[in-house]
Formats: sequence, C-alpha cells, structure tokens
Amino acid sequence: MSVKKRGAIPFEIEGQHYSLALTTNAMCRYQDKAGETMLAGLEVLQRDHGDLMRIRRIFWAALSEVETEEDAGDLIDAIGMTKAAEILGQAAFAAFPQPEADAAPAGKRRGVKPPRKTAAT
Repeated sequence: MSVKKRGAIPFEIEGQHYSLALTTNAMCRYQDKAGETMLAGLEVLQRDHGDLMRIRRIFWAALSEVETEEDAGDLIDAIGMTKAAEILGQAAFAAFPQPEADAAPAGKRRGVKPPRKTAAT
C-alpha cells in the first residue's frame, strides 16, 4: 500500500529519491526497536547531539525505503551528518508542529460562542 505521507521530507542521493517522515508507523517501528518512544529519543538528541546510534535508528525508522539500520547509516554517510540532522529536524517539525500563537485552545473552536443558558436549562 503506497500512501503519500504527510510531513515527508524528500531528499535525493545519486539520483535515488528518498523521503523521511515521522509517521505513526515510523514511531512504532522506532519504539519497538529502541524500547523508548520517538518523542523520548528526540528529546535526548536535543541534549546529546552526538548519540549516533539514536540518530541512525530514528533515521532508519522514518525511512520506508531502507531495510536495516546499517542501510540508514550508509545514507547518512552519503549525505553527511549535517544534512541528515537538517532533514531529521524538518521531519520532526512537520510531525509535531507548534500551535499558532492565536490558535484556540484544544477542544474549543475559534469564533464559536457557547450556547446561551435559558430558564429551562
């Protein structure tokens, strides 16, 4: 089943097209292999940028085009760690967008007034 992935970040290596997306399946794939949630892994990377195993594992989980973590590592080597980190950062922002400053709180629609109370209610 081939479905366009929301928030997928495309990149190319030697004419081969890839896309990195932190989808639900990617997050489950990562958690199954790493024993921690994707969010926990990303939080650790914010503090410890040199955790190469975690970077490679997240990259692997988010790429549907590769079979093994070693394959993901080869792609990271081909594009360079700086570019890989940039792509991973873009994918994280796409998967977990920040709410707009003027957005309504969760569960409340903007511009909708609550119903008026009447004597019967």
